[in-house]
Amino acid sequence: MKSRIAIQAGAGKTGRTGVLRGAHLRPFVLLALLCLGFASLPGAAAEPSGRMRIEVPPASAAENRLETARRQIERERWDLAIPLLQRIMEQEEDTLIWTGEAYEPASRVAARLLARLPRQARRTYSMLYEPEAARRL
Repeated sequence: MKSRIAIQAGAGKTGRTGVLRGAHLRPFVLLALLCLGFASLPGAAAEPSGRMRIEVPPASAAENRLETARRQIERERWDLAIPLLQRIMEQEEDTLIWTGEAYEPASRVAARLLARLPRQARRTYSMLYEPEAARRL
């Protein structure tokens, strides 16, 4: 059964009514769900001004590892940075992190960092992980 909502179309004395169906109803449903969703967020609270305040959760373990790996990369400590990145990529649960432009899976950010490492770092990666990879084959 298709959902129908009668609306008053037009102002004044015309009295015409219209019906919203399918795709026309979708924006209203999404807006309602969005409003209800924000109201039920654990960190959401209404301020006296009527504005919605959302508290940002603390950094995840993946975010902390990425930040530590970035510092180690800057210091060219490949032996410390690479295992952190590898651990992020091997996690069963992937975490979405803010990259400054969008939310991305932490594993994708870690893989991108690994791919951009210089040749010397890639050699370190090979020394650390090729024996295990060969054994698993």
